[in-house]
Amino acid sequence: MVNLVYLPLALLSGLWLPLSALPVLFSTMAPLWPTWHLAQLALPVVGLPSAGSIGGHLLVLLAVTAVALLLARRRLRRIG
Repeated sequence: MVNLVYLPLALLSGLWLPLSALPVLFSTMAPLWPTWHLAQLALPVVGLPSAGSIGGHLLVLLAVTAVALLLARRRLRRIG
């Protein structure tokens, strides 16, 4: 199940291929995916430039985490 979600997100975010090698649609949609924001936080660690601010990327990742937590909590309440 994780592979069905993570692998397409990784490809669409430019984690495996540079977004410049993909169609323009991918580079315009990349900021919608949380893996792109994670990659932007990791790029300076390896000496590459990143887009945007660290705080903005952290806020997006925090928001995605909160939404996923709320959805999981709601789902677990229905099961239990």
